[in-house]
Amino acid sequence: MCELAKKQGEAIIHPQVTCNWRDENVNGDGVRSLGVVQKRISCDDRLYAFHGQNASWGQIERDVNEEDVGCGSRFLYGIMLRAPEDLMASFVGFNRFNATATVSWLLQQRDRPDLLGHPCSTACKHYGHQTLSWQLFATL
Repeated sequence: MCELAKKQGEAIIHPQVTCNWRDENVNGDGVRSLGVVQKRISCDDRLYAFHGQNASWGQIERDVNEEDVGCGSRFLYGIMLRAPEDLMASFVGFNRFNATATVSWLLQQRDRPDLLGHPCSTACKHYGHQTLSWQLFATL
């Protein structure tokens, strides 16, 4: 979505990482706050920053709460949901998990109920964002 926004000439909010606003002065809104419960920036502060930069595009790629989408008509919102399997495949690839080890661990969890909830330790080792604790793998 970020690349499409850039191709369409949108003015991206700064500082940003993949169009996700990363301003340390606004309570760490964005990637660094993943999995951490904290106050998000207010609608007024978000609006002030967007107007001050003439920004027309920003993204939130994390868990979303009322402060993120509760600004009424002051922003236009689009929400994209992904199929769980596609999200997991993308997540594993982007964060450079060892897919073989992770899938093996998931299958073991599925096939051995006595091991359910057993930590995946090195099977879940990855080289991406270490703060993605809000994302979980589950098997059925």
